[in-house]
Amino acid sequence: MLQKPVQAHIIVLAGQSNAVGVGHADCLPKHFDAPRIEKWKEGYANVPINYYSHDIKSGGFVPTSIGCTELTKRTIGPELGIAEELDRRFPEGNYYIVKCAFGATSLWCDWLSPSCGGKYGRGGEELLKAVKLNDGMGDPANAGWCYWELVKLLRESIMTLEAKGMTPSVRAFCWMQGEGDADIPEHAEKYEERYAGLISDFCEDFRGYIDEKCVFADAGISTVWPHHAWVNDIKRRFADSRDDCVFIDTIAAGLTTENEPSWAPDIYHYDSDSVIRLGQLFTEAFAGPEFRLELEDNEWPFEFTDHDRDIVRAIVFDDDGLFYFVRAVRNDIFGEARLIETSGGGVEPGEDLVQAIKRELSEELGVSVRVLARIGVVSDYYNLIHRHNLNNYFLCKVTGFGDRHLTQEEVECYHLTTLRLSFDEAVREYGSNSSSRLGRLVAKRELPVLLKAGEMLNISRN
Repeated sequence: MLQKPVQAHIIVLAGQSNAVGVGHADCLPKHFDAPRIEKWKEGYANVPINYYSHDIKSGGFVPTSIGCTELTKRTIGPELGIAEELDRRFPEGNYYIVKCAFGATSLWCDWLSPSCGGKYGRGGEELLKAVKLNDGMGDPANAGWCYWELVKLLRESIMTLEAKGMTPSVRAFCWMQGEGDADIPEHAEKYEERYAGLISDFCEDFRGYIDEKCVFADAGISTVWPHHAWVNDIKRRFADSRDDCVFIDTIAAGLTTENEPSWAPDIYHYDSDSVIRLGQLFTEAFAGPEFRLELEDNEWPFEFTDHDRDIVRAIVFDDDGLFYFVRAVRNDIFGEARLIETSGGGVEPGEDLVQAIKRELSEELGVSVRVLARIGVVSDYYNLIHRHNLNNYFLCKVTGFGDRHLTQEEVECYHLTTLRLSFDEAVREYGSNSSSRLGRLVAKRELPVLLKAGEMLNISRN
C-alpha cells in the first residue's frame, strides 16, 4: 500500500536586523523562568531552522535555539518565539523555519525584487553566487541581493525536504522590515510599490509551493524611526487590501526597545522579551488565535472548589475520515447517564501533555497516534465534586492499533466501549447527551471542540 506523502509546512522569516534578532540572551532571566530558557538553549529539534542570518549560515536544518542570529553575538531572534509556539500548538506538525535576514538592509535596494528593478533576474538553474554582506549598504551593484539570497535558501530547503520524501509548501511569510526605509522619505514613499512587487515575485518564484492558506504577516516598526507612522500606515493599508495578508501592530502590542541591555539600551532593536513576543505574534497571524472556552456548571449549584485537575483529551480520526470516541454507561453520584465523550484523562506526575494524551489514547482506545495540533483549552467545573477542570484538547490521527488497557473502574463502573463515527454522526451523538445532567455538561464542553476540529480539517457538514 502506497503511503501518502508527508506534508512539510515551511515558515519563511525575512527582513533586517529585528528579523536577525538582537535581543540579548543574557537578559532573558529577567523575564522568563530557568526551565524555559534551558529549553531555548537546547532548541526545538521538531521545529528545525535553516538560516542565513546576517553573517552566519546554518548549512542546513538544525534545531531552532538561542544563537541563530549573528556569528559573534549571543542573541535571540523571532524564530525562537515561533518555534516555541509551534511546538506547543503543533507538537508533531512537521513545521520548518527558513530564515533569511540581514541587518541594515532596505527594501529600497537590498530586498528589491526583479519586477521592481532588482539586478538579478530569474535564472532557473543559474542561481546567484554567494554574496557576503558588504559595508556599502544600498550599493546599486548589489540591488536585490537579499531577495535572491532568500530565493536560494528557500530553494535549497525545498530540495532538502523533497529528498526526504516530503511534500513542502510555504505556510507563512513573516516579514520584519521597514526600519531602514523609514529613515528616508523617498524610500518610504516607494515602500508599498516595492513590497507588493516582492510578494508578487515571491509567489511567482515559488509557484506550486505556496500553500493555499499561506499568510503574509507583516510586522510594524517601532516609533524610533523618523517616518515609522508613514511606513506602518502603508503596511496596514496593504494588508487590509488583501485576504492573505496580516499587519502586526507591534506598537499596540507593547513591544519595547528601550530597556536592554541595562548598561546601554539599544533603542533600535527589540528587548529580549519583545523578540519572543514578536515570534508569538507571527504565529498567531498565520495559525490564528488558540481556541479557548470558559464554562460554568449550570446543572448543580456552586458551593466551593477545592481542587483543580489537569486533563488531556483528543479528537481522534483515521485515514478513512472516521472519528473515535468512548461510550460511557454509568450510574453514580452524577446519576444515570449514557453518553459519548472524547477519550482522555488526568495528566500523571512527570508527564508532559503530549506524553499524557498518547498514553490515554493507547489505554482507552488501543491506538497509537500522531499529535497534529493542540486545539485549545476548555475550563469547566463539576460543582457536585467541587472540581475545576482544565481540559487540554488535541487533534490526533491514528497511526496504528493495539490492545486497550482499561482500568477496573472504567470497565465495571463506566462500561467504556469505543465508538467509530463519521463527523456528522458524532455531532448527532452529542445531541443525545441532553437526556442526563452529566451528559449536558459533557456536550456543552465537547461539541464546540468537535466543531472547531471540523474547521481545522475543512470538513463540510451534511
